[in-house]
Amino acid sequence: MTIERQARNDGKKFVLPPKDNGNGAKIRVLIAECAGPSEKGYTLEEAAECMQLIDKVIWNRLRNPALYKAKGAKTVADIIKAPGQIKGFEEYPEYKAAKIKNIQDKLNIANDAKNKKNADFAAFISTAFDVLNGPPIPDPSPGTLAGWKTEGHAPPGPNFKLYKTIMGNSFYYVPKSFVKPKPEPKLSWETSPNRI
Repeated sequence: MTIERQARNDGKKFVLPPKDNGNGAKIRVLIAECAGPSEKGYTLEEAAECMQLIDKVIWNRLRNPALYKAKGAKTVADIIKAPGQIKGFEEYPEYKAAKIKNIQDKLNIANDAKNKKNADFAAFISTAFDVLNGPPIPDPSPGTLAGWKTEGHAPPGPNFKLYKTIMGNSFYYVPKSFVKPKPEPKLSWETSPNRI
């Protein structure tokens, strides 16, 4: 996968969606949790992959929230702010000062045409919007991609297996045997598509 982005040249600035909805919550997680252009070893292609993997973890957790201690979660924002899900976002839409600064610093450079790193940060933020607005990727892991931790930290739990480490984040999956697929709803007279 080749990722190429250019700095915005239409005179408009990047504006994040309101933080009180799912899109606003998710894009803030993507920007905060993925290393930006100032980090050692940064490449846009790997940043894009990191964002896609985070996006996939969030969707997988939403499909089976109780399995990941987020029982009752019905939206992306519910997953993000559930206890023990994403450090620093537990009180979302309020979140930790370090996360706010991380996001704001990246956004400020992306919107400052005079900054020498403007093009790189604009491409980074643009990629976050692409991931936000695009469909989730197919699960690339041997099981169900289910979590990530900062590289060097312990896995999220005993059933989590390392999938890969990229841009300072280690991504984990759980074996398919651990995630019991939800049964299809049984058709009855009330729900049958052939009801007359």
